Amino acid sequence: MLRTLAWAMLLGYVPGALVYRLPLAQREHRAALPADERVFWAVILSVLWSLVLVLALAGAGRYRFDLVLIINAAISIVIAGWWRARLSYRGRAPAISWADPASDAAGHRR
Repeated sequence: MLRTLAWAMLLGYVPGALVYRLPLAQREHRAALPADERVFWAVILSVLWSLVLVLALAGAGRYRFDLVLIINAAISIVIAGWWRARLSYRGRAPAISWADPASDAAGHRR
């Protein structure tokens, strides 16, 4: 169970979250988004990265699930190591709000 959760995070969240936080290309605009939208884009970027990686490995005839996990982990470690402290928003991003789901559905954001 824990291993499956780790695989899911490595394939569907961690690489995209790190890439999304890179201090490049109008990071201030990305940081200004609500937390749920930042998570959405982190998931989209991770899934896109993982799918492109799977297709590239399959095209080269080298696809293995463990290889996808290893490459995703290596890329994540390199990003985290290279940009270390610069990945943090340091209070510049809106915090997670636990608003009423009905008001969110009606478009009433706080």
